[in-house]
Amino acid sequence: YVLSYRNNGPSTATGVVVSDSFSIPGGDNGLLVLSISPSKAGASCNITAGTVLTGAASYSCTVGTMANGEVQTITMVTRPLYQPGNAGRSFSNTASVSTSSVENPTGGNNGNNSKTAVLTVLPALLDLLVNTTDLVDPVPYFSGSTWLDYRVRVTNIGPSYG
Repeated sequence: YVLSYRNNGPSTATGVVVSDSFSIPGGDNGLLVLSISPSKAGASCNITAGTVLTGAASYSCTVGTMANGEVQTITMVTRPLYQPGNAGRSFSNTASVSTSSVENPTGGNNGNNSKTAVLTVLPALLDLLVNTTDLVDPVPYFSGSTWLDYRVRVTNIGPSYG
Protein backbone atom coordinates (compact mmCIF):
# COMPACT_ATOMS: atom_id res chain seq x y z
CA TYR A 1 0.00 0.00 0.00
CA VAL A 2 1.00 3.63 -0.43
CA LEU A 3 0.74 6.11 2.43
CA SER A 4 0.69 9.74 1.18
CA TYR A 5 1.20 12.81 3.35
CA ARG A 6 1.44 16.53 2.66
CA ASN A 7 2.48 19.72 4.42
CA ASN A 8 -0.52 22.04 3.95
CA GLY A 9 1.57 24.98 5.15
CA PRO A 10 1.79 27.86 5.24
CA SER A 11 5.19 27.23 6.88
CA THR A 12 7.93 24.67 6.54
CA ALA A 13 7.39 21.69 8.85
CA THR A 14 10.41 20.42 10.79
CA GLY A 15 10.91 17.20 12.72
CA VAL A 16 8.26 15.40 10.66
CA VAL A 17 7.54 11.81 11.75
CA VAL A 18 4.99 9.49 10.12
CA SER A 19 3.58 6.68 12.27
CA ASP A 20 1.46 3.78 11.08
CA SER A 21 -0.30 1.30 13.36
CA PHE A 22 -2.25 -1.88 12.65
CA SER A 23 -4.93 -3.65 14.67
CA ILE A 24 -4.53 -7.30 13.71
CA PRO A 25 -6.89 -9.61 15.62
CA GLY A 26 -5.38 -12.04 18.13
CA GLY A 27 -4.60 -15.44 16.65
CA ASP A 28 -4.16 -14.02 13.15
CA ASN A 29 -0.81 -14.80 11.52
CA GLY A 30 -0.55 -11.20 10.30
CA LEU A 31 1.37 -9.63 7.45
CA LEU A 32 4.91 -10.18 6.20
CA VAL A 33 6.71 -6.98 5.15
CA LEU A 34 8.35 -7.54 1.76
CA SER A 35 9.66 -3.98 1.34
CA ILE A 36 9.25 -0.44 2.63
CA SER A 37 10.50 2.67 0.90
CA PRO A 38 9.92 6.32 1.79
CA SER A 39 10.05 8.70 -1.18
CA LYS A 40 11.72 11.53 0.78
CA ALA A 41 15.50 11.51 0.41
CA GLY A 42 17.12 10.91 3.79
CA ALA A 43 13.95 9.56 5.42
CA SER A 44 14.33 6.36 7.44
CA CYS A 45 11.88 3.83 8.86
CA ASN A 46 12.24 1.61 11.92
CA ILE A 47 10.93 -1.49 10.13
CA THR A 48 12.61 -3.69 7.52
CA ALA A 49 11.72 -6.37 5.00
CA GLY A 50 11.14 -9.71 6.71
CA THR A 51 9.29 -8.21 9.69
CA VAL A 52 6.00 -9.93 10.58
CA LEU A 53 3.25 -7.56 11.70
CA THR A 54 0.89 -9.11 14.28
CA GLY A 55 -1.38 -7.78 17.02
CA ALA A 56 -1.01 -4.04 17.66
CA ALA A 57 1.98 -3.65 15.34
CA SER A 58 3.32 -0.24 14.38
CA TYR A 59 6.26 1.46 12.72
CA SER A 60 7.42 5.02 12.19
CA CYS A 61 9.46 6.88 9.62
CA THR A 62 11.56 9.93 10.44
CA VAL A 63 11.11 12.30 7.53
CA GLY A 64 12.80 15.52 8.65
CA THR A 65 11.80 18.80 7.00
CA MET A 66 8.95 19.36 4.55
CA ALA A 67 8.36 22.58 2.60
CA ASN A 68 4.93 24.18 2.28
CA GLY A 69 2.91 22.12 -0.23
CA GLU A 70 5.42 19.26 -0.32
CA VAL A 71 3.89 15.79 -0.81
CA GLN A 72 5.71 12.56 0.02
CA THR A 73 4.84 8.86 0.17
CA ILE A 74 5.83 5.69 1.97
CA THR A 75 5.32 2.52 -0.05
CA MET A 76 5.03 -0.73 1.89
CA VAL A 77 4.62 -4.08 0.15
CA THR A 78 3.23 -6.83 2.39
CA ARG A 79 1.96 -10.36 1.99
CA PRO A 80 -0.76 -11.72 4.27
CA LEU A 81 0.40 -14.88 5.99
CA TYR A 82 -1.82 -17.91 5.47
CA GLN A 83 -4.57 -18.19 8.04
CA PRO A 84 -5.89 -21.69 8.95
CA GLY A 85 -9.40 -22.07 7.60
CA ASN A 86 -8.50 -19.64 4.81
CA ALA A 87 -11.10 -17.07 5.80
CA GLY A 88 -11.10 -13.53 4.48
CA ARG A 89 -10.18 -10.98 7.11
CA SER A 90 -9.82 -7.26 7.78
CA PHE A 91 -7.23 -5.17 9.60
CA SER A 92 -7.68 -1.63 10.86
CA ASN A 93 -4.80 0.67 9.91
CA THR A 94 -4.21 4.20 11.26
CA ALA A 95 -1.55 6.51 9.86
CA SER A 96 -0.61 9.80 11.49
CA VAL A 97 1.96 12.52 10.97
CA SER A 98 3.51 14.82 13.56
CA THR A 99 5.90 17.74 13.47
CA SER A 100 7.96 19.67 15.98
CA SER A 101 6.82 22.92 14.27
CA VAL A 102 3.87 24.93 15.56
CA GLU A 103 0.98 23.99 13.29
CA ASN A 104 -1.63 26.39 14.57
CA PRO A 105 -0.68 29.38 16.75
CA THR A 106 -4.02 29.09 18.58
CA GLY A 107 -3.27 25.44 19.46
CA GLY A 108 -3.94 22.02 18.00
CA ASN A 109 -2.96 20.39 14.77
CA ASN A 110 -5.82 21.53 12.52
CA GLY A 111 -7.48 18.11 12.84
CA ASN A 112 -6.05 16.55 9.69
CA ASN A 113 -2.99 14.69 10.93
CA SER A 114 -4.35 11.13 10.95
CA LYS A 115 -6.48 8.80 8.87
CA THR A 116 -7.85 5.31 9.48
CA ALA A 117 -8.57 2.75 6.77
CA VAL A 118 -9.59 -0.89 6.73
CA LEU A 119 -7.32 -3.33 4.92
CA THR A 120 -9.32 -6.29 3.53
CA VAL A 121 -7.55 -9.59 2.83
CA LEU A 122 -9.43 -11.96 0.55
CA PRO A 123 -9.24 -15.74 1.07
CA ALA A 124 -6.30 -17.43 -0.65
CA LEU A 125 -7.01 -18.83 -4.10
CA LEU A 126 -5.13 -22.05 -4.67
CA ASP A 127 -5.15 -24.21 -7.76
CA LEU A 128 -3.08 -27.34 -7.21
CA LEU A 129 -2.03 -29.41 -10.20
CA VAL A 130 -0.88 -33.00 -9.53
CA ASN A 131 1.04 -34.97 -12.17
CA THR A 132 2.11 -38.58 -11.72
CA THR A 133 4.74 -39.98 -14.08
CA ASP A 134 5.84 -43.60 -14.44
CA LEU A 135 9.66 -43.32 -14.45
CA VAL A 136 10.40 -46.63 -16.18
CA ASP A 137 8.05 -47.37 -19.05
CA PRO A 138 6.90 -50.01 -19.62
CA VAL A 139 7.39 -51.75 -16.28
CA PRO A 140 7.14 -55.49 -16.71
CA TYR A 141 5.65 -57.47 -13.90
CA PHE A 142 8.04 -59.85 -12.16
CA SER A 143 6.91 -62.27 -9.54
CA GLY A 144 8.22 -61.06 -6.18
CA SER A 145 8.87 -57.54 -7.46
CA THR A 146 7.86 -54.93 -4.88
CA TRP A 147 9.02 -51.60 -6.33
CA LEU A 148 7.53 -49.39 -8.98
CA ASP A 149 9.03 -45.93 -9.55
CA TYR A 150 6.76 -42.93 -9.99
CA ARG A 151 7.36 -39.22 -9.83
CA VAL A 152 4.57 -37.17 -8.26
CA ARG A 153 4.82 -33.44 -8.88
CA VAL A 154 2.46 -30.98 -7.15
CA THR A 155 2.39 -27.44 -8.52
CA ASN A 156 0.43 -24.48 -7.19
CA ILE A 157 -0.66 -22.54 -10.25
CA GLY A 158 -2.02 -19.79 -8.02
CA PRO A 159 -2.67 -17.07 -7.84
CA SER A 160 -2.00 -17.22 -4.05
CA TYR A 161 0.94 -18.76 -2.23
CA GLY A 162 0.23 -22.34 -1.16
